[in-house]
Amino acid sequence: MTINRNLLVITLIATSAIFISGCEQQDNAKVETSSAPKPDKAETTSNTANPKASKDVVMNEWQEFTQSLKAYSQAEQEQAITAVNTEMQRIDARIDSMKQTLDSQAASVSAQTNEARKATIKAVEEQREALESWANKLQDSSEDAWAEVTDGFSEAYGVLEQSLEDAEQQFTEDSKNTSDA
Repeated sequence: MTINRNLLVITLIATSAIFISGCEQQDNAKVETSSAPKPDKAETTSNTANPKASKDVVMNEWQEFTQSLKAYSQAEQEQAITAVNTEMQRIDARIDSMKQTLDSQAASVSAQTNEARKATIKAVEEQREALESWANKLQDSSEDAWAEVTDGFSEAYGVLEQSLEDAEQQFTEDSKNTSDA
C-alpha cells in the first residue's frame, strides 16, 4: 500500500504543479499581452500549446488518481479522504479561476459569450456538487461498499475533470477570438 499511497501523493503533486504552472502561464500571458504589441494571428497559433497533449495529460492524471483511490483499503480510508479533499480544493481553485476570467473579461466579450460562460460554470459547479456527494459517501462508506463508492467517485471525477478541461479550453478560445477581433 505504500507504493499506492506514494503514487497518489506524486499524482496529486504533479497535478498541482501542472495547474499552478498553467495559472502562472496565464498570468504571464496577461502581463505580456498588456505591455507588448499584439502578435498577428499566425504568431499566436504557432505559440499555443497542443490542446490534445493537455487533454492527454489530464486524462492520464485522472486515471492514475482514480486507480490509486481504488487501491486504498477501508483501513486507509482516512488517507484517501485527505487526498480527495486536496483534489476538491484544486478543483475549486480551477472553478474560481474561471469565474475570475468571466468577471475580468465580461466587458470585452459578447453578451452571448458571457451567457455561455455562465452556463458552463453553472454546469461545472453542479458536477462539482455531485463529486462532493460521492466524496461524502467515501467518508461514510463501509468496507463492503468501498469499491462501489470509489467507482462512483471515480466516474464523477472523470466527468468533472473533462468538463473543466473543456470549459477552460473554451474560455481560452473565446479570449483569443476576442483579442483577434
